[in-house]
Amino acid sequence: MYFIIILSIISGITALSYNLPKFCPNATWYENSTIFPSGSTNDYNAFGLFINTNNTIYINSQSDGKVIMWLRGAVTPTNTIFSYLVNAFSIFITETGIIYADQGNDDQVMKAIINSSNETVVMNTTAPCTGLFIDTNNVLYCSMYSSNRVIANSLNNISSTVNTVAGNGSQGSNSMTLSGPHGIFVDGNFRLYVADCNNNRIQRFDSGSLNATTIVKNGSSTTVSLDQPTGIVLDADGNLFIADRGGNRIVRFEYNGTLLCIIGCTVNTILKYPETMSFDSNGNIYVTGRENKGIQKFALATNSCNTPSITTILQSSTVPTNIQTTITNQSYHSTEIMQSSLFVTTIQVTAPTLLFIAPTCSNQTYIGIHCNISATPCDLSNLCQNNATCQNINTTYRCNCLLGFNGTECQFDQRPCQPNRCWNNGTCNKLTNETFNCTCASNWAGIYCERMINYCENVSCENEGVCRPLLGDYRCECLDENYSGRHCEISSESILVHKIVSKLFAVIAILAIAIVIACVIIMDILKYCFNIDPVRNYKLKSVQKKKRQRPEIIRHIYKNARSIV
Repeated sequence: MYFIIILSIISGITALSYNLPKFCPNATWYENSTIFPSGSTNDYNAFGLFINTNNTIYINSQSDGKVIMWLRGAVTPTNTIFSYLVNAFSIFITETGIIYADQGNDDQVMKAIINSSNETVVMNTTAPCTGLFIDTNNVLYCSMYSSNRVIANSLNNISSTVNTVAGNGSQGSNSMTLSGPHGIFVDGNFRLYVADCNNNRIQRFDSGSLNATTIVKNGSSTTVSLDQPTGIVLDADGNLFIADRGGNRIVRFEYNGTLLCIIGCTVNTILKYPETMSFDSNGNIYVTGRENKGIQKFALATNSCNTPSITTILQSSTVPTNIQTTITNQSYHSTEIMQSSLFVTTIQVTAPTLLFIAPTCSNQTYIGIHCNISATPCDLSNLCQNNATCQNINTTYRCNCLLGFNGTECQFDQRPCQPNRCWNNGTCNKLTNETFNCTCASNWAGIYCERMINYCENVSCENEGVCRPLLGDYRCECLDENYSGRHCEISSESILVHKIVSKLFAVIAILAIAIVIACVIIMDILKYCFNIDPVRNYKLKSVQKKKRQRPEIIRHIYKNARSIV
């Protein structure tokens, strides 16, 4: 049974994309922060922050309009994702590396994959998402500061209709309302934690309930009060870590009700309006803020669960001794005996131990320090995937899969219309248990809606322009600066003048040729059809003139001719 429990815990943890470090009650962090990336002078203006279990760091830079990624140990950005995000506030990265980001002014949540240009809309909202989170059931949560509510939608079956899971849209301070919700977090029991910023409190909504329980509020501690909490994360023991923007500090709320300040407690200038925080796998805290050029990193100073040494006096005794001193002088000789006592104490020192021994619970189906954690496999971790039902069977379990899924944990999706089967917001239509077709959104075609419609197929650009296909449109690129217009059909004034002159010369030449040809045809018609020869008189005169010319007599004279004897 113990081996099954351990494996269940491990499998549950490895499925998470974010870090849940385990801290001891006396854990501390260095007050002096370092800037990440080291020596950064770039003003990323980052609000969203995410660090996965591989210590890959992601931020959404409002200055660049992109999500910037650093692999573990990298100083310069490894990659940038998304073409352009307008005033994005939050991001979340899944264990498979899919990136979800708030689109800010467009009131959308976008999805992208590293090294791919394919960006899709997965959720339409009514306001920017100041917080994003995806739970282990693949449900996407979005907190909307200006709409005073939190909405959710399953990524396994994306619907155009979202569900409200916290708040009712009205600004208020009772258990059913919120005022400026910011950071959110969902634990393993699907309880939603909300940083209710303007109400200076942390609200917890149990799964399926819109009636919240206030976990932390002003007055929870005599030394610490919340002032506009924005970021919120949990550790492995369920302790809350809160970025308190108005107080310029990080506080921790333990499950026993203790609220402690851990960073920015003595000097409130260490942090400047912290917005979001995240843990790396070593327990170091990273914080983004409005006035930080980079990301502030607060290194974990101590995280030892060792208890201090305890010294116990078991026995004390006094041992009498006699000390004899002899002094010899030339004048006298004396001997003095002094009595003293030696104080001997036997003590027992309890050394700190590094071995943690879990308490034995009276009910074997529960574990934990307080014996309040169910030890059954289905309760320890979300073992069954794809909304399957987990059934405890003695020390093991069984997953009851939904139609279309199989496998030990219902991990194999055999449905014809699987998520993302049709690309680019296409709709998958199930024909049989094995076949499907995709109804593509406008501007897309293909079996999987993978091909963008080429609008240049039926378009001709004039004046040797080149047609470039666009998403839902086309553009004619004119190769000569003398042409412009939708189809490069508009010519400049100089080209128009040249064209007019050229046409005039052409018209004149054509007219001249036509006149000559017409004259020849007319003369032939008159001559052969009507026996009228317009040039007959001219020909007769020419002949008569030749006849009237006097004949020329040529006489050859021989010079120096020899006589014939």
